[in-house]
Amino acid sequence: MDGLLARPPDDESLFIAANLIALVAFRTGDVGLARRISQEEIGYALRRQADGPVYLMYALQPQINLLRIDGYGSDPDGALDGLGSLARLASGLGMELPELSISMEQVARLDAAGLPVRRVARTTHIVDTCKILYRHRLWERLAEAGTALLARYPDVRGTGPHHAAEALWLGAAAQQPPPDANALDGAPVQAVRLAFLQLMHHTAHLADLGRREEAVRQAASLLARADILDGSFTSPMTPLRWRASLADSLLRAGRMDLAEPVLSEVHHGSGGDSPLHRGIAERLGVPAQEEPRAGREETLALAGQVLDRLT
Repeated sequence: MDGLLARPPDDESLFIAANLIALVAFRTGDVGLARRISQEEIGYALRRQADGPVYLMYALQPQINLLRIDGYGSDPDGALDGLGSLARLASGLGMELPELSISMEQVARLDAAGLPVRRVARTTHIVDTCKILYRHRLWERLAEAGTALLARYPDVRGTGPHHAAEALWLGAAAQQPPPDANALDGAPVQAVRLAFLQLMHHTAHLADLGRREEAVRQAASLLARADILDGSFTSPMTPLRWRASLADSLLRAGRMDLAEPVLSEVHHGSGGDSPLHRGIAERLGVPAQEEPRAGREETLALAGQVLDRLT
């Protein structure tokens, strides 16, 4: 972050730094600071609209940040309503939110400029709807949202993100048909990964039902698929999370002997995902690595630099 702020005046770097600092502030519990930074970002971007459509793109991410602050905090329903407005934007229509409005004409200009505002809105609508409902353990609504999102964006089964399809298993596993293991072979990579996710959740469901031998057999089969798990993912944490989920199914099936080597492998590589790393350390009964945290004074100093530039 220091490097971003040390560059010559550059609005792209400024917005990247501001979004990162807002995220750090939110994660360390300073919700008011995170909200203020996001609001100032939007205000700055709107004041610079005449300089090009990219400034509406810059305004969108802090608006998304504000929805997340509410959604993961005390106002999930308000955030979900806001995500519904993003769905309009994803469809090429105008949207209105308290901090940011984008007209249909502006959407057309953004499209003409090749800016991926509609794609960002679509991805955020899918991912954050599911994450917010999952965070608040609203299982029935999560399954309903998964169904609705798949109906609205049917292509995500083949292209991702797979949160909507996963929501059906998280919210209503008993109602899902058993996945076909043959779908792991010969299909496009995103279809293979969706099939793997479904089989992973089916494995957990088998363990929860007490069908231990089936759960162990399926978990072992999935863990052996290095061709899938060792692929190139957007986040290197994704295959580690999948391995951890399968190890948890083995634990619930009473096979610590099979789960422990998997958990040890995940523990070794999971330092970049603190919640995952802590959870694995707890299962193994070993200490987690100390998480490096920016001190409050450092965060406030960086926030002050960003706010000075934005205002």
